[in-house]
Amino acid sequence: MLMHDLLKDQLIKLFEELDWQSQFADFFPASRLDILWITSDFVKEGKYLPEAMWIVEYLVNDPDPSIDDQANQEILKGEESRSIVTIRGSLAWLINNILARLDTTYYPRLINLLEKLANDEVVYVRLQATYPLAGLAQNIRAEKDREGKDWGFTKEDKERTMNLIFSMLEANRQYPRVMEGLTNVFEKLRFISEEQAMYILRSFLYEKDKTFYPDYVTHNIAPVLIFFSEFRKDHTPEFKNEPFQELLRKVIVSAPPRLKTTLVWHFWKTIENDPKTYSRLKSYIPLLFQGPFQEEPLGQYEFLIEKILPQSPADAVEFFKLEIGYLRRAIAEQLQRDDWTIWFHHPEDIIDAVAQHDPNSLPEILSVLRDISLKRGYVGDVSKIFASYKKAPKERQDQLSKEIVPMYESLRYHDPNLPPL
Repeated sequence: MLMHDLLKDQLIKLFEELDWQSQFADFFPASRLDILWITSDFVKEGKYLPEAMWIVEYLVNDPDPSIDDQANQEILKGEESRSIVTIRGSLAWLINNILARLDTTYYPRLINLLEKLANDEVVYVRLQATYPLAGLAQNIRAEKDREGKDWGFTKEDKERTMNLIFSMLEANRQYPRVMEGLTNVFEKLRFISEEQAMYILRSFLYEKDKTFYPDYVTHNIAPVLIFFSEFRKDHTPEFKNEPFQELLRKVIVSAPPRLKTTLVWHFWKTIENDPKTYSRLKSYIPLLFQGPFQEEPLGQYEFLIEKILPQSPADAVEFFKLEIGYLRRAIAEQLQRDDWTIWFHHPEDIIDAVAQHDPNSLPEILSVLRDISLKRGYVGDVSKIFASYKKAPKERQDQLSKEIVPMYESLRYHDPNLPPL
């Protein structure tokens, strides 16, 4: 029989003893981590909840882990640590499973335990405590159970939970990995006041020296910023969103590459999920092309413009022209570079739209794409792109061909495999 199965059988037998608590100290003391996870499995099945609560309260002062534990040192250095191989760290997950049973009679004791773990001297343990805390936050507005009865998550316990959440935020600003865990908590609190929301957003965006937090923190807070800027008013009409809109504009212009990439991704996904939201997000899009050139978001700009094209071809063309201008400035500033990673997946549709709606801009756009291609970037189906002038109004095609065909021939000089237009 495997050790896990042996422990499981022995633990069941132990729980059947009237005085099992007095025997627990000597019950496979070297295997307590396994015992915790077996108990977690029991709890998921709805079994032995009173016993699980006693075990958590008994082990909450266990000496494992220490400050010198490897996982804690990784967190202190800002490194990722996904292992859950300590006693107090694993307790957080057992608490999480007890909370998931939605038996609010345990909540006062569970909150007591979370208050202890959230203030643990070992920062790694604090990080683990954020996961059950997120579960509490998710249900903090619930008043009734599924049968319509009073649920029992009392006002006092809700206040304790909110106080714990905010105290954790202030106490862990210097630990980005704990802040990462806390984003999952605050993401659930979209009902909070204007003052609280602004405090939270600034706390997760900026470290105390006003620089942006690492992207693993800001990644999860970006959609929350968009929500408070544009969508909270749908739920609370009196919510004053102007300061949040201003903050979003500021962040878009100054964001590091990964955060800007995340924001653009949420813009186009929002439009994809509900095309009516485009009108709300439209004013922010020109800001994406301000500030220093950043390569990383480029692919997301293409997806964004693709989603705008069915809503407003004219707008999509104007935004594409802004992106081309952004790229033109980058090429001028970095003439010596030959290691471009600029990559257009399939820009053919938007370039056809340029030919149809703004043919005068087509030569300049194609000249930039030609320069990118010559620098070994990828701009899609080159022959199809340069043939786009044939989609322009007929009275403009002859003049456009005189400007565009020589550009295409310069590409054919470097790549004879390209077919003639």
